[in-house]
Amino acid sequence: MQKNPFLKIGLSSLLATGSTALVCYGVGRFLGYGSFAFAWVLNFMLMAWFTFLVNQMSPNLQAGYFLPKPFEKEGKLYQYAGIHAFRKMLVWIGWEKLMRKEHGLKINATSLRQLEYNTRISETGHLFIFLIVLLVTFLVTMHNTGTLWLWLTNILLNVYPVFLQRFNRPRYLKILQKHNYLEPDRKTQSTKSIATT
Repeated sequence: MQKNPFLKIGLSSLLATGSTALVCYGVGRFLGYGSFAFAWVLNFMLMAWFTFLVNQMSPNLQAGYFLPKPFEKEGKLYQYAGIHAFRKMLVWIGWEKLMRKEHGLKINATSLRQLEYNTRISETGHLFIFLIVLLVTFLVTMHNTGTLWLWLTNILLNVYPVFLQRFNRPRYLKILQKHNYLEPDRKTQSTKSIATT
């Protein structure tokens, strides 16, 4: 009897979602929903949860949303927001070195396409997590509990990573276009977008 892959993905995703919610609830219950520990665990459990789902589903992420917008020209918006300071912090804590070791630095079509796709995955994940943490923050506020750590960790661990992906993606796309590495279904979209950035 052939196994249904969709059923397996659905059940494993449901189990991962339930486990994540249970762990976060337990930490909040015992350590307090306004504590740094809860905010930290919530964010990293959600990151692990999203990573698991992505590995199960391998989304395409071809929406026009991911293409650079005119107001993102040269990344100045993100520079004003302090993206370079955030990048320096990632270098300081060793995160950038870890990512380079994991993904490598090969300059070829396959690796550049993967780097650009990874920015889409990362942005999607942090955007979803930002919205979930924001919802949790409002729920915690309704119970008159402090939400400072939830706000700070959400900005640091989700908002700035989204900024970073949108800052890096136009540079990957320009290199891909320059060397004619763009995949056929992305060429038309990317050419128009890059021309405005």
